[in-house]
Amino acid sequence: MTDDRSGDERAGDGPRGDERARGVRRGDDRAGGVRTGDERAGDGRVGGVRVGGVRKGGVRKGDERKGDERKGSERAGDVRKGRVVRGTLSAGSIAASALALGDQEGPEAMTARRIAAYVGCDPMTLYRHFANLVALLDAVADLAVGDVVLPDDRAPWVVRLRETVANSREVALAHPGIAPHIASRPPLGPHGQQIGRILLGALRDAGLSDEDTVATSQVLIAYLSSSIAMAVATQGQRDDRWTEAAHALRSIGQNSTEQMPAAGSIEQFTLGLDLLVDGLRMRTNTAHLP
Repeated sequence: MTDDRSGDERAGDGPRGDERARGVRRGDDRAGGVRTGDERAGDGRVGGVRVGGVRKGGVRKGDERKGDERKGSERAGDVRKGRVVRGTLSAGSIAASALALGDQEGPEAMTARRIAAYVGCDPMTLYRHFANLVALLDAVADLAVGDVVLPDDRAPWVVRLRETVANSREVALAHPGIAPHIASRPPLGPHGQQIGRILLGALRDAGLSDEDTVATSQVLIAYLSSSIAMAVATQGQRDDRWTEAAHALRSIGQNSTEQMPAAGSIEQFTLGLDLLVDGLRMRTNTAHLP
């Protein structure tokens, strides 16, 4: 058989149109093995470095994840505090991330989908660590009250009681995302139990019987919970409802309403706590003590 190709076409034994000269391909533009213009869909490597599929803040351009429900909410450069490094998920890390999310975005963010998106996992992954969403929020609430500064066990019982209740309210309101949950389900985890231990000890030292100690502790917790709930609802400010209440009081002959504390305010909370403590002192015959 004869080879019909001209001698020119045989240079380097490479066909014309392919024109391989020293390993450089036209159209593929490989020079020294470096690709330019070879942007692969989903890869887009230039010189071996990805430029088209690089994640910005963990969100791939054009990668709308249905399971994460990020469509319409892909945040450019969204490097979020609290995001857990892949492979390090645990009950504690999830709770910490959810607490941070709630601090930033409020109670509306306390859903399985939003927490999972913030953590960087599928919502169902959360349930490998928690039985349900309530259990997850219970853990978040207990983590939050771990910030409560507890009084010295050697302080007078009144001091221990006042500081524990007041500091618990302050810390709950400092975490707006989980505050409503704390109000509706006071934490029973390790940190919640520590708060309970301080309260029970103060009430025993006040001279209450075991039965009255338990009952009174529940009254205090109920008062604390309701004060947190009202503060969440009103932000401790005079609102339209305060105006309506003041008008209703004046209509039944009570005109001294200008100094009436706003529902959920620190003034209202402090007055209520004073009344509870005064009642305990009378009940335990310790009204003469400081």
